[in-house]
Amino acid sequence: MHLVVLNRVMREISAATSNWTARRLIHHYGGRRLAFPLNPRPDHPIAILTGRPHFTILCELHGGLNPVRIPRQSTHVAARRRIRMMRSLYFYGIPSAAIAEHFKVTQRFVVKAAGPKYAWLGSDYHEAEQFWHGKARIRCLDSRQNLQPDRTMYPAIAQPLSDEPPLSLAGVSIVQVFRVLRALLVIIPKLNALVQTKNLNLEQTALFAGFAVVPILEELGLVPQDSIPQGDSAQLYQAASEALACEGVPIL
Repeated sequence: MHLVVLNRVMREISAATSNWTARRLIHHYGGRRLAFPLNPRPDHPIAILTGRPHFTILCELHGGLNPVRIPRQSTHVAARRRIRMMRSLYFYGIPSAAIAEHFKVTQRFVVKAAGPKYAWLGSDYHEAEQFWHGKARIRCLDSRQNLQPDRTMYPAIAQPLSDEPPLSLAGVSIVQVFRVLRALLVIIPKLNALVQTKNLNLEQTALFAGFAVVPILEELGLVPQDSIPQGDSAQLYQAASEALACEGVPIL
């Protein structure tokens, strides 16, 4: 789930292009002002990030005008992640008093966070599991057998917890899966063509492949946003971005 709230300018950009494009701009340029050129270049960093079709639209809307302020969403995202973690721990079976003590809030707020008002944030069993392995551990997590659950809990754990936190893709939607598959179908032929044209060795091929899959990994929330590449790497990155923002597939 993408916990991003769009302001007026970003809602306009989202309506003209896609919500995906608005999120990409926020993630990479949040807190900055962007000036769009009158004549869009295909090698412009924003064209590489969002894809050429959407970059052309952005230039038609804002090219040559005052810079557009891209809002910083870290505060809003952090607050929503915090509430979702409360929900995850609550439905995991952790007493509300322990959750309230850890997050420095009242028990009333914990119950409110777990209620229908914030149901749209969801809750994640795996987030609670990862919290178990994290440094910010609630004391009562050390002894599951002492818990007295008074609410709906997640299914019982089949295996003992290991030392490594589990990798979760539980938040990935079927729409994102289709977008990722489309992106892979687009970049694999381009990567093969690049290997043959430039006679790349295995190490060079792996490097280019790494740049190509960065937008996909970002889409799945598995890697943080990184710098935007240039040159041949940028072409693969751009192809993946354009495939992820493809028309005909619902944008979240």
